[in-house]
Amino acid sequence: MGATAPPASATGPGTAVPATAAPGTAVPATAVAARPSPGCAPRAARPRPTVGSGTHESLTTTGTVRTYERWVPTGYDGRSPLPLVLDFHGYSEGAVIHTAMSGLGPFGDTHGFVTLTPQGTGSRPFWNAVPVAGGPDDLRFVE
Repeated sequence: MGATAPPASATGPGTAVPATAAPGTAVPATAVAARPSPGCAPRAARPRPTVGSGTHESLTTTGTVRTYERWVPTGYDGRSPLPLVLDFHGYSEGAVIHTAMSGLGPFGDTHGFVTLTPQGTGSRPFWNAVPVAGGPDDLRFVE
């Protein structure tokens, strides 16, 4: 009684409830304008090497090379912002296997979002959500 809805929440594929919508009112995601995050400078995405597939990427964070799978929708021109979905693999699965199993890349082609699937660490990949001295800093990597 008297509870309020969260500012925005997903209500199913292609719908969202913006902060200004009445509780329980679904608005198509296409009606919610995409805008760049405050930390991102506008720049064109690198072209994908093959239509209908993702790319294997790497970056260095806290002195360690880390990898992730990236899927940018087919035909994206780099001029307008798109939503970003971070798709985390489970214990021992790894990003490559998870990317194939989740199907979010091709789903993003159809629904207009970028998917990044970061790779955990270890011989059985896992996520270290509580950084310890000398261990991987997964929070920093995802940041």
